[in-house]
Amino acid sequence: MTALTPVREFALYSLGGPGGSELTAGASGCPPFSSARYSRYKYGSVTAADAFAGALVTAFGERHPEIARAPKLLITSSPYTCVPTAATTLARRMLPVLNAARARHGLPAAPLVQVDRIGASAGDYGTLSAGARDRLMAANALSFRRFRPDQLRGAHLVVVDDVRVTGAHQRCLV
Repeated sequence: MTALTPVREFALYSLGGPGGSELTAGASGCPPFSSARYSRYKYGSVTAADAFAGALVTAFGERHPEIARAPKLLITSSPYTCVPTAATTLARRMLPVLNAARARHGLPAAPLVQVDRIGASAGDYGTLSAGARDRLMAANALSFRRFRPDQLRGAHLVVVDDVRVTGAHQRCLV
């Protein structure tokens, strides 16, 4: 599937090095990755989420100022059905930092909007192969019903997720 508009990808940290075993910063001046802080974030630490959110907004604004300062900007997290994901916590913690920066440039606040996942997947997604993840995501329906048409016209949508393994989730959104 080809996107109608350009899609850009940004990662605060990426797996790199031989065999993909080293974490490298995705932005200059990015603090070193802390697996302990990431674990605390995944288990609900607001302090850890704030640290990642602040670093993410700063690095994103440096790397993609044209999007961070777009006149019309919407923020969403990885889609979910009922229970918000850890990525939703990250998006919620990013929003005030991003909107404070937007206000300094005279821009309107970006709202947090929700993309709905129409059906929950059975089983443990984390144990699936890349091919199985692609098939599952391709069959997965998403709903943008919460978006008003006037809200979408001319807007940039930033989707926040906290981890990228195979990219199946990302391709499903595109």
